[in-house]
Amino acid sequence: MKSKVPLLAMFSVIFVGLVPFVDFDLYAKYHNLDKYMHLLGGFVLAWLVWQIFSRRNYLATFEFLTVIVGSVAVLGILWEIGEYVSTVYLADGSNMILRIIHHYFAGGDTLDTLLDLVMDIVGAFVFALGTLLTKKTKLVQ
Repeated sequence: MKSKVPLLAMFSVIFVGLVPFVDFDLYAKYHNLDKYMHLLGGFVLAWLVWQIFSRRNYLATFEFLTVIVGSVAVLGILWEIGEYVSTVYLADGSNMILRIIHHYFAGGDTLDTLLDLVMDIVGAFVFALGTLLTKKTKLVQ
């Protein structure tokens, strides 16, 4: 990986999105804050994926968009599955660690999940388009 900045940014987005926002109940106080965090998370995750796959010298535009957006979509789906599992199986946990995981990692309803995934993908798409427009990647015409 060329730089550790995208990895640090990803951990920062996850930490800030989980610990202070959940502990201070900011998601309940500010409508759609969760969606903005998913947008930011999708953008930063796309940056991280781009750093990982940037060793390839040439990618066609469609391949580039598919790798970036597809990777973020798959990781977003895995995140939402984790939230679902936490909500269904950890909500009534008697184990303290499981209760803590559920506290920070609980999901919403189906509409919330779909909107989260859409915002992840939009963030990835914005990053990919921005990268293409600023010619930060070499693409086959």
